[in-house]
Amino acid sequence: MLTLSRANRKAEAIAIYLTSSRTTYNAASDALGQLTDRTVARAHEASGRVAAVYKQALWLVGLAMALAGVMVAAALYYISRSISAPLLHLADCMHRLAGNDTEIDIRGTKRRDEIGEMARAAVVFRNNAIELMRSQHRLIQQTSMLEEKLAQEQRLALLQRNFVSMASHEFRTPLSIIDGHAQRLIKMKDRLAPDEIDERAGKVRSAVLRLTHLIENLLDSSRLIDAGAGLYFHPEEIDLAALLHEICQLHREIAPGSQIEERFATTPLQMAGDPKLLFQMFSNLLSNAIKYSASGSLVEVSAGFDAGQAVVIVKDNGIGIPAKDIDQLFERYYRGSNVSGIVGTGVGLYLVKMVLEVHGGEIAVESTEGKGSTFSVRLPVKATAMRDAPEQSVLSSALQERSDPVRDEAEAP
Repeated sequence: MLTLSRANRKAEAIAIYLTSSRTTYNAASDALGQLTDRTVARAHEASGRVAAVYKQALWLVGLAMALAGVMVAAALYYISRSISAPLLHLADCMHRLAGNDTEIDIRGTKRRDEIGEMARAAVVFRNNAIELMRSQHRLIQQTSMLEEKLAQEQRLALLQRNFVSMASHEFRTPLSIIDGHAQRLIKMKDRLAPDEIDERAGKVRSAVLRLTHLIENLLDSSRLIDAGAGLYFHPEEIDLAALLHEICQLHREIAPGSQIEERFATTPLQMAGDPKLLFQMFSNLLSNAIKYSASGSLVEVSAGFDAGQAVVIVKDNGIGIPAKDIDQLFERYYRGSNVSGIVGTGVGLYLVKMVLEVHGGEIAVESTEGKGSTFSVRLPVKATAMRDAPEQSVLSSALQERSDPVRDEAEAP
């Protein structure tokens, strides 16, 4: 058709266009329409399939995301429960241990992983901390005890120095009296009358008795104190009134200016006790009553029975005892705060307490400063020592190692 048109054969060209060419074109157009319809239909089918696949993909993605979320949550729960929580628990335990709190329960020690190792290490640390705290507590207690012992030893050392000073002064006084009267007798031997010689000899004898009595007291006190907790006694039947009378007579000779009044029951005062110990104890009480009273002041010694016990009371009108000192009165080397000008060793009442302990007795003190003191001793009539006595007691043998020159001297004509 194009060739005919170029050749100016347009009528033929138009005829072809209107006949065979048109028919072919229409056929091709119809075929193209059919192809287009089929393509559109297939496109619609493909689009539906794509939409279905897309929806399926969205569902699968959502399911995958849900599964992933569940897995993440499970992983977080596992990490929190199995790793994070035990680690936080161990960290809290370590902080409490650092704060000296050992009352904790460490969990996870049976696990076989690293957390179990850490838990077992924390248990070891806790046990070491507990042992360290116990050791520190023991050290604190021992330090406190050592400080108390040191203070006590320092106090005893001071009291012992005072004891030595007082003892030396006690020795010096009768020795000075003896020396003075001896020199007087030597210088005036040709001019002294017999009465004056007798008077001075009596004073020398009193000073010797005083010195001997002091030496024996010191020796007996030392032996008894050294015996300590091993004190026992050897009881026998004694006449308490006779023993007290002997003590009063001895102190009348040692202190001629003293005024001692004896008040004993008319009935026999028979009891069981160690005569050596009782002599020492009552002699110390009477010696204190005389020492801490004015010269010539009355000292009363009374004895009797009350409720199955022997009761001995030593009463003086001396300087008395301050109320603050009464609780410590029977401690070794302790002396009252108002006796600084009076010589003494501070062991007499300590010895009294020891003798009473082995006899199962007791003592009470009533005193008013400046008005005098009253010591009341109660002893069981029968031998009821606080410890079982052996055949020969430590305490009695300490006093029986020597003869008794003071008592022998008191009984001499």
